[in-house]
Amino acid sequence: MGVNLRDLFPPHPVSDGWYAGKRIAVDGHNVSFRYLTSIRGRDGDMLRNRDGRVTGHLYGLVGLVRQLRARGAEPIVVWDGEVHPRKQATVAERIRKREAALSTAEAAKAAGDHAEYARLMRGTVYLTQSMIEDASRLLESVGVAVARADHDGERYAAALCLAGHADAVASEDFDALVAGAPAVLRKAGGQDTFLLRLQDMAGHGLDQARLRHVAIFCGTDWHPGIKGFGPKTAVRAVRDHPDLQVLFEEASRDGGASRLHHLVARSGMTWDEFADLDAFIAALPDPAAPRPPRPCPEMAAAVAEEMQIAPDRVLACFC
Repeated sequence: MGVNLRDLFPPHPVSDGWYAGKRIAVDGHNVSFRYLTSIRGRDGDMLRNRDGRVTGHLYGLVGLVRQLRARGAEPIVVWDGEVHPRKQATVAERIRKREAALSTAEAAKAAGDHAEYARLMRGTVYLTQSMIEDASRLLESVGVAVARADHDGERYAAALCLAGHADAVASEDFDALVAGAPAVLRKAGGQDTFLLRLQDMAGHGLDQARLRHVAIFCGTDWHPGIKGFGPKTAVRAVRDHPDLQVLFEEASRDGGASRLHHLVARSGMTWDEFADLDAFIAALPDPAAPRPPRPCPEMAAAVAEEMQIAPDRVLACFC
């Protein structure tokens, strides 16, 4: 899911004092997938209520709201919009992997290997429009602002930070950092939460533009990247070639003399394609200031009962 820049951004502990007064833009799809994967039913499938309604993400999001507010922070949940054409190949591949995992899981179940079935079912998580609507209703009933991006929710969340409407993004991906978010809160709401800080890129000699270039070389949701490029190789490329256009032109002309030239030449990617993708990633949306709805404990309790979640668990968000 997204670019992996673990080597560039070390984890930092989060003190309770860090949260005070912060607004956290939560990547709704990304965080919900984490909860749907970890909060499971006894049969290994996603957790559902008696009516078959998926509720794992609801429990997770309610817990996240409660914990953030208890520490003095306020969440803003952002959902993905329509799949952007540039991301369709990535989404199609995820669907293919999910279907393959489901098929393998069913085979394990038929063979009586329930442990393997439960393990494989974690790779079959999905999020439907009705599941998003359930979560949004529940969140809004406790006064959480909910936004819907035109396309990618994580880029929208980063844009909220750059516009001054949020201070950090809660996500399991690095894409928000590539988009310019000052900090990413990983495993938000859990016991082992940690921070990734954009400022750490300076320790690798990177600025925001060069970080985008590293991400493109390594691969993003928008492009598979160039085979052979990991974070270290990509950082070396942008350090050794301040003008990347020259690198691409030399590679296309004669293959170049270095391994980097050969990797670029073999990929078939042109400088124009690279620059076009870079411009796309850099062009963030212009988000409106989120407006949280008026919280309504009575409505929150009613929605909780409808979804067969203990009302006290939801009402604990009013802390």
